[in-house]
Amino acid sequence: MSKTLSSLIHHFILLASGMFIMTFTADTAAASALERVLAQAEAESNWPRSQVEASVIDVLTRNGCTFYGVRNKQQMDGPRYGYVALPDGSILGVREENRAERALNPCGRGADSVWWAGVIARLENAGGVLVTETAPLAIQQIRKAGIENALPNMKRSADGTVLLHFHTYDPNRNLIHQVDAILPPRGHLEIRKSIIQSPD
Repeated sequence: MSKTLSSLIHHFILLASGMFIMTFTADTAAASALERVLAQAEAESNWPRSQVEASVIDVLTRNGCTFYGVRNKQQMDGPRYGYVALPDGSILGVREENRAERALNPCGRGADSVWWAGVIARLENAGGVLVTETAPLAIQQIRKAGIENALPNMKRSADGTVLLHFHTYDPNRNLIHQVDAILPPRGHLEIRKSIIQSPD
């Protein structure tokens, strides 16, 4: 075997080994985060571990923050709670204060208005299903109420303050909520929610 061929084979083995190690590390970290989410959900909800189910919310997961929907497998119509694994390894469960703020700050840079609204809607009890183009029933109710510009809208002021406006729809109570959120560069997230009665 020539030295060139031997060198190429050796290089390929090192490259393959490195890729395996990176994949293994990422998979191990994901499994560890999931295990910590399950453990925290078990403690906070007092559900047996065998009944706790957590699934990754892919549309929100970004920049090292992994979002999970957690529910009780034996309560199919029960609520689905939002949990977040942060880049520093901490888990934001249902009892954590300022959950949305603590997720937005490390992971919201460069994200669009739908992502920001999705995080706040899931973590801060914004009153129902986020009104987006992928929520046809919510859009239908919003249009019946005569609301224009119902989709999430975000602006940044000159000092970096994020101003977010969106709507949610609660199908159980047939209520529309208008939500305004403000997050200054140095300060806490402020959420203002008002109820708009659905026309039906």
